[in-house]
Amino acid sequence: MKKILLLIITLLSCSCKTGLIQNDLKNNFFERFPIESWNTEFVDFKTSDRSQYYIYKGLEFYPTGSAQYWEIYVYPQKDQFYTVVYQYDKKSYKIRRKGKVFGWDPYTETFKIGIWYEYNEQGKLIKEIDEDKKFGKFSYNELLQFLDKEKLISLKKGLKDDVNRRNKMVGSFYSSETSDKKLWSVYVHTGLSYTIETPDNQIGETRTQPGKRYFIDGNTGEVIKRTEETLEYYKEIGFN
Repeated sequence: MKKILLLIITLLSCSCKTGLIQNDLKNNFFERFPIESWNTEFVDFKTSDRSQYYIYKGLEFYPTGSAQYWEIYVYPQKDQFYTVVYQYDKKSYKIRRKGKVFGWDPYTETFKIGIWYEYNEQGKLIKEIDEDKKFGKFSYNELLQFLDKEKLISLKKGLKDDVNRRNKMVGSFYSSETSDKKLWSVYVHTGLSYTIETPDNQIGETRTQPGKRYFIDGNTGEVIKRTEETLEYYKEIGFN
C-alpha cells in the first residue's frame, strides 16, 4: 500500500493549446553533470530570481547532490505542469536516470509520471519504466482537464498570474498493488495566503490560504464526498 504525495507548483505560463503532458522524455538537459560549473558556483550561468537557481536554454534549473547521485531539477515553465529530474553518476558525471514528476518535487520524487529511463555506468540506456501504469482511466492529464474546466487552472494561459507562483495545488494520489481502487485528493488554492492570529499561550504564527478541495475516483473520474462510507471503501488504499 502506498500514498503518493504531490506538490504541484507551476511557475510560468502554458503556451501550448492543450497543456497536457507527454509520456516520453527524449532530450537530455545536460549529457553529463556540469561539475566544472558546480566547482565555480555556476558563475558562467545566468542566475534565476531565486538563490542557487540558474538559467540554461531559457529554463530554470536547480543543481544539487546526494550520497549516490549528482542531480538536476528542471522546474515547470512555459507549457509544463511537471518537473524533469536528471540523476548523474557521482564519479563519472554520466547520466544514470531521468524522468518526470508531476508538478514540483525537488527532493523525494514521490510522484513519478511518464517513462523513466535508467542507464548503466557507461551512460548506455538499459531500462525504461512506465510509471503511468499505476494510474486508472482518470490520470493526471484528466485531472488537469477537470481543473481547467472548473476554471481553477488554465491549460492555455498557465498559472503565470498566480501571485505566489508556487503552492497552487496540493494533493495526493492513493493506490495499492493489491487493489484496483484509485483515488485523487487535490486542494487548489484560490486566493492569497494570510496569517491567522496566534491563540494565547502558543508560539509562532499560523498561515492559511483559501481554496477548494476535490476527492475524485481515479477509475471513473467521479467527484465524491468524504463520508464514513467513502472512507471505508477507499481504506484499503490508504485513504483516511
